[in-house]
Formats: sequence, C-alpha cells, structure tokens
Amino acid sequence: MNWDEERRRFVELQAYGPDDPDGSHTAAVLTAYFEAERLRDSCRTFWPRLAGVAVLWILLAVTPPAVSPRAFLAGLLMVGIAATWVGTVQWRARMKLTDLLQGNQVPGS
Repeated sequence: MNWDEERRRFVELQAYGPDDPDGSHTAAVLTAYFEAERLRDSCRTFWPRLAGVAVLWILLAVTPPAVSPRAFLAGLLMVGIAATWVGTVQWRARMKLTDLLQGNQVPGS
C-alpha cells in the first residue's frame, strides 16, 4: 500500500442539509478537492522534469567550458525557488481541503 492509498478516506457530503442550508460548504469542499487533485496530478509531471533540469544544469556546469560559478549558483537557486513555490502551492491546497473537511474554514475565505 503506497502513501496515497493510506491517506485516502471517504467523506459524505450533504448539500442543503441542516448544517449547510445553501450548499456553499459542500461546493467549497468539492472545489478544494478538485483543485488539490489537479495540483497533485500536475506535480507528478513537474517533479521529474525539475529533477531532469537540475541534473542537466549540473552536468553542464561540470563539463568544459563550464559556466561561471555565479551562473551555476543562479541556476540552482532558480531550481530551488521553483521547487519551493510548487511545494508550497500544493501544501496550501491540501491544507485548505483539510480545513474545510474539519470545518475550520468558512467557505469563500
């Protein structure tokens, strides 16, 4: 069983019930879920590509004529910034979904 299968759970949502008279909470949960899944799917292709770019950049830097040390560090910094940004966006999407499922966040905020 992989990590995704361990974290899966079933959630029953009831729109227009006593806890959600206008269905906004259900809509917010579904929107957050599909956004998190879209990001997770996009990251499945992003991470290997980013790793490939990093490896190519390192290979380019160690072969003559090598790039300058500043250019090498700037390239690694850009790779690090991209990884940090994508990881943060994906983490925030998961946290938003978790907060909505636990009732800690008001829909629309």
